[in-house]
Amino acid sequence: MLFLDAFFRFSGIGLLALLAFLNWRDYREWNSAPYLILSCISVSALFIGYAPNSLMPPEPLLGIARFVDIPHLIFVWLFALSLFDKDFKLGTFHIVIAIFYCAPIFWLRLTFMLPLPERPDWLIPYGSATSAILMAHLCYVTLSGRTDDMLEKRRASRIYFVIVIVLVALAAAVTDLMPANGELVDRKTAKILAIWIAIVWGAYWMLSFDRIAVNFGEINGSGRDLDARDEELKERLVQAMAKQEIYRQKNLTIVSLAEHLGVSQHKLRQLINQGLGHPNFSSFVNGYRVDAVKRAFDSRDSASLPILTIAMDCGFKFISPFNNAFKQIEGMTPSEYRKTVSSAQNLGDWPIARNQYSFPRNQGAAEQANIPPLR
Repeated sequence: MLFLDAFFRFSGIGLLALLAFLNWRDYREWNSAPYLILSCISVSALFIGYAPNSLMPPEPLLGIARFVDIPHLIFVWLFALSLFDKDFKLGTFHIVIAIFYCAPIFWLRLTFMLPLPERPDWLIPYGSATSAILMAHLCYVTLSGRTDDMLEKRRASRIYFVIVIVLVALAAAVTDLMPANGELVDRKTAKILAIWIAIVWGAYWMLSFDRIAVNFGEINGSGRDLDARDEELKERLVQAMAKQEIYRQKNLTIVSLAEHLGVSQHKLRQLINQGLGHPNFSSFVNGYRVDAVKRAFDSRDSASLPILTIAMDCGFKFISPFNNAFKQIEGMTPSEYRKTVSSAQNLGDWPIARNQYSFPRNQGAAEQANIPPLR
C-alpha cells in the first residue's frame, strides 16, 4: 500500500509540475494562467504535506507545505471562474471569499504547531461547508454559461469539468468518514487517489485539446469564407437582428433565435463563431444592442430618457452587463459617451459636429460580423 501511495502521490506532483511549466511556457498571456499555476503549486503542497507517517517530509518542509496548501481550493475556484466566466475579473468579492475560507484553516494549522487555545468544535464543519459552497458555485458558473458558448468542444468540456468536480467532492467526503489508519486503505491515501484522478483528467484535457477548447479569453472565430447556404442563413440572421430588431427581446437566447430562423442550434452556433468570429452569443447580440443604445443617445428625442430605460428598451436586462458590454465595445462608459454626444450636440448640427470627435472605439460585434448597424 505504501508503494501505491508513493506512486499516486509523486506522479501527481509530476503531472502538476508539467502542467504549470507548459502553461507558463505556452499560455502565460492567458487570464487563466496565473490561477492554474498557483493551483498546481498549492495542490502539490497538499500532496507533500498530507502524507502517511512513513512518507512524511522533514519538519521544515512539512510546515511550509501545510501552509502553502491552504488556498488550493480557492485557486482552483478562481481558475475555473477565469476559464468559464467570460466577465470574470478578480475583485474585492473574490478576495473576501478567499479570506473567509482560508482564515479558519490557517488557524487550524497554527494550533498544531503553536501552543494556542484549543480549536473550537465548529471549525472543521465550517471548512467543509465553505468548501461545498465553493464547489457548488463553481459548478453553477460552469454550467450557466454553457448555452452562451459557441464552440462544441468548450461546451462539452464544461460538462466534463463539473462531473469531475462532483466526483472528487463526493470521494473526498467519503474519505473523511474513513478511519485514519484503515486496514485496507489509509484515509490520506484514498483522498490523494481521488484528487489524482482529477489531475490525470485535467492534464489530458489541457494537453490534448487545441487552444480554442481551453482558452476562453480570446475571440475564437476563424472568420472563414461562407458557402452559399451559410450566406443565405447570414442574410436571414441580418434581417432578424437589424431589420426585425429581435435583439430587443430581453430573454433572447441561441435556442430561441435558432427556432425563429428555423435552423438547428449547431448550425447557428457554427455560423456565429466560425463564420462571423464571435466567441459567445452575448458578444454577438450585445453589438447590436450597444449600437441601438448609441442611436438613442444620438437622437435629441431621447435626451431626457434615463440611460437604464434606453438600455432596457434595447434588450439589456440589468445595468451591470450593459455597462460592461458598452465599455468593452466603445472604450468608455455609457455616461461618458452620452456626455460627449451632448457636448457635440450643443455645438450645433450633431451629424456634422459628431465627426469632429474621435471616440476610442473597439470593434463592435456588428463590425466583427461584417454586418453594418442601422443608422
